[in-house]
Amino acid sequence: MMSDPTTEFVWVTETSDPFFHWPAVAEAAESGQPLVVYSKNLVPVDFFRSHPRVALGLTITGWGGTWLEPGVAPPETMVAHFNRAADAMGLERLRLRVDPGIPTAEGLRRATAVLGGITAPVRTITSIIQFYKGHDTLFHKLGIDRDRYTRKSGRALYPDPELAAWWLRELLQSRPDFAGCVSFCGMPYQVAGAEHTGCVDDALLAAIGVDRFKRIAPGRQRPGCRCVIAKRQALGGACTHGCLYCYAHKEHLRHIPT
Repeated sequence: MMSDPTTEFVWVTETSDPFFHWPAVAEAAESGQPLVVYSKNLVPVDFFRSHPRVALGLTITGWGGTWLEPGVAPPETMVAHFNRAADAMGLERLRLRVDPGIPTAEGLRRATAVLGGITAPVRTITSIIQFYKGHDTLFHKLGIDRDRYTRKSGRALYPDPELAAWWLRELLQSRPDFAGCVSFCGMPYQVAGAEHTGCVDDALLAAIGVDRFKRIAPGRQRPGCRCVIAKRQALGGACTHGCLYCYAHKEHLRHIPT
């Protein structure tokens, strides 16, 4: 535990993947402020062993290396990397993200395969892909029932609660030992049986030595976000993963295969 558990803010890496900007990540880690790193790539896990104020979340949707996530490593590679991270740093500072989930039979098959490869139950964050303006072709290609998207929140449409409940139920049926470990990210309603704590929550902050913030400035979270609002972006710049659903790089939608 750090000698001063009070801090101004927490660094996060939400606007680009830290794998492509690792010197900036290392600089943020050395600043003394707590840092939460979220990545879809093979970040150096030994770094986290020597930096106890840095948490890691690895995103594995099961679609890496496909047309949907063309620049992301295959899920088998990322699952093995996640298990190495768990061995290196333990589970308290580690999160698994199956986010976004694709609410189809194929999407569920891929997501449950990810959970099936994780060695031990770990706090897991999931969601169901949201519908934004311009996503019609993407949803058609994925085979998603657009009529199930009935809840508007902010600029996005969200699936009806029954579809979210189905997603959670099927995930937990595939890994019953994950019960109590799964939370939804950014959903505008409660999902029965899921935790609702946010991706950067009190438990994760406590694991990196933060008890409280000196002050809380208004954040810019989207509706439904349950993260602490004292977040500050540690990164900017390009990400070459090319994920077609990425809300930060909508130009990727031009590359949907026919």
